[in-house]
Amino acid sequence: MSGDRGGRLDKVLVKAKENYNLELHLDMDEANAMGLKNGDEVEIIKGE
Repeated sequence: MSGDRGGRLDKVLVKAKENYNLELHLDMDEANAMGLKNGDEVEIIKGE
């Protein structure tokens, strides 16, 4: 949780396969709450 308004999203469904693009899509409310804009880089951490 770094940056001006770092945040954390729990219980996020991730679809992953070898040929998938590495992209994350958030709705506008979530993105605005964390101060994110199109093209920003984020870190995805696998939970329990």
